[in-house]
Amino acid sequence: MNGMGSAQKTIMLSEAIPPGDALCSSNERPCVLLVDDDADAARTVSNVLRQERYEVVTARDADEALAILGKRPFDVVLLELTLAESDGLALLAEVRQRAPTACCIVLTGYASLESAVAALRRGAHDYLIKPCVIEDLKRTINQAIEQRRLSLLAAQREQQLRELNEQLEERILARTSELMRANQRLAEANAAKDRFLAMMSHEIRTPLNGILPMLELIARGPLGEDQRQMLATASASSQQLLRIVDDILDYSRLEAQALELEITSFNLRDLLDGVVQLMQRAAD
Repeated sequence: MNGMGSAQKTIMLSEAIPPGDALCSSNERPCVLLVDDDADAARTVSNVLRQERYEVVTARDADEALAILGKRPFDVVLLELTLAESDGLALLAEVRQRAPTACCIVLTGYASLESAVAALRRGAHDYLIKPCVIEDLKRTINQAIEQRRLSLLAAQREQQLRELNEQLEERILARTSELMRANQRLAEANAAKDRFLAMMSHEIRTPLNGILPMLELIARGPLGEDQRQMLATASASSQQLLRIVDDILDYSRLEAQALELEITSFNLRDLLDGVVQLMQRAAD
């Protein structure tokens, strides 16, 4: 809250300051809405702000101010609380509701502690008393504009962050969908492989079930020593092929997590002799 300063230049209601010569284009200057039913005060403050390269629009009452506010955005709203035909505090609350990004500054000639507390509670950025020090007015408006700029920048960054989060969520959902489809294809391929292994094992096992008994029948007949050795090799090879088929089935059960391990005893010498006999015939 700011009041009068005896050592600094103050804005007097009867003082007229000519506007500056070099003004920026309208879309480059900060925009200020000045609401005051005192024509002299409004003209003086407007001239001061225009000299500081602000664009100033004036309104004499609440209805005019709200109508102007509905047509365009403003950076700052300078508001006199004691309007002849309007409730300044009610207008302040309405402005904060309609233009939440605009910074409202009370500039009143009828200051009181109660009105200052009420204005700040309703969202006023600051509370100045007329006549006020020019530098205080400039500094307060500059601070309000900077605060609005930072607020808008923060809102923009927050919006960008929300958009990035939404894009990330969309990418995650798309990637998750792709992975689910890939898993489905993999499951279908595994199922097809299992069906193929089962069918292949069945097709190989069926002829072996006919070959092995016939080899046993032949072995019971009169055979020479060489013939008997060849018959033994054929029988061992058939048995080996049958075990390979069983291994394929075990592999299929292992992937399906349906394999049951069984511990059994075996004769290592007989096993090694069988392998040697199987490989010896191929080497000879």
